[in-house]
Amino acid sequence: MDNDKTITRLQREIMQEQAKRIVLDRQVKSLQSKAATQRNEIARLTQKLEAVTEQKARLLADIKWMRGEPQ
Repeated sequence: MDNDKTITRLQREIMQEQAKRIVLDRQVKSLQSKAATQRNEIARLTQKLEAVTEQKARLLADIKWMRGEPQ
């Protein structure tokens, strides 16, 4: 009888641990997805910043040219 109770208790503990692991796996996948989204957004913003910086440099060169300043 004690063996049956012990086995049942151990099975219950195993099932609880498996359920915890499933929840943790889902949380990890969710966080990985959020991190990937953030990386993509950072990459997009970095490209936009580079384009704006390049455009600013061209505009400054044009302003200097219009003022007759050496480049």
